[in-house]
Amino acid sequence: MFRILSLDGGGIRGAFAAAFLARLEKELDVPITSYFDLITGTSTGGIIALALGLGEPASRITEFYEKRGPRIFTRRPPYAIPKWQRACVGFAKRKFPGLDADSLYRSKYDSKELRDALTEVFENKTLEDAVSSRIVIPAVDLVSGQTITFKTPHQPDFIRDRHLRAVDVALAATAAPTFFPNAVIAPGSCYSDGGLWANNPSIVGYVEAMKIRAVCRRPELDPVFTAEDVLMLSIGTGEPQYYAKPGPTDDGLLWWGGQLFDVAGGAQSQGAHFQAEYLMGRDRYTRVDFKMPEHPWRLDDVSALPQLLHYGNQKAVDYYSKLRQTFLTITKPVYRPF
Repeated sequence: MFRILSLDGGGIRGAFAAAFLARLEKELDVPITSYFDLITGTSTGGIIALALGLGEPASRITEFYEKRGPRIFTRRPPYAIPKWQRACVGFAKRKFPGLDADSLYRSKYDSKELRDALTEVFENKTLEDAVSSRIVIPAVDLVSGQTITFKTPHQPDFIRDRHLRAVDVALAATAAPTFFPNAVIAPGSCYSDGGLWANNPSIVGYVEAMKIRAVCRRPELDPVFTAEDVLMLSIGTGEPQYYAKPGPTDDGLLWWGGQLFDVAGGAQSQGAHFQAEYLMGRDRYTRVDFKMPEHPWRLDDVSALPQLLHYGNQKAVDYYSKLRQTFLTITKPVYRPF
């Protein structure tokens, strides 16, 4: 078998996936990475993937969400609107009472709290230090104008990312538009959240597995498998009920602005799920997720933390027997970076 763990984006809702994995680890009494050859994670899922790859237990990742989540998603102080623009903003707020004036000028949250929290966990470790499993993390390179995937050195000649700090990669992968500032790794670079194109990275993981199968040929070091040997466990961060609830007029920026990223992320997750299930079949592909309330928890809704942790714990109990018969039967071969 070649087993893939795929982790959706979703901000604070990543606590669901962390709690799910933590409960599994508690029952198994071994790291969850013992059973997965490749982990792919988008945005908040990328943080979990990096932590697992660097040997952190899922229980510590759960604590990360519990203790640092509320601080990470603490709103910035009000923006000092230029004097000449105040009248325009004041008029707009009277006409549209729900308008968030600060968001017109900058992201809702500063990335300092997130950087500090990530540094506490990852320290100065690099992608080369992630030896528990192969890692793939989607993002967007805004300067080059293209999608990108940060990867551990698990293929020949992978030299671009191996010395990148895990903290920097995580910040690049989680720079959700309007929520966090774009991230800079090297001077002149600029990255944004991978959820813009791969909120559910299951297809990213499958394609990477096929490439590993084709080019990784070190005797007794690299796995030998066929496409039919690939299994995937995909973990979501809540299915949004985003069926249109627009206003009585045309749906312009004022209606879409506050929810476009959430709706796009949810729709992309569902689309990737259907593709992966169609490609692999239900015998080799398992999706774990939950239905969100009619008013979906946004990716910064820290008030939902208790429910998210409860859902994750309960889903692990519900799926434990099935996963023991499929993904959690025997441990994987040891991963050796190139």
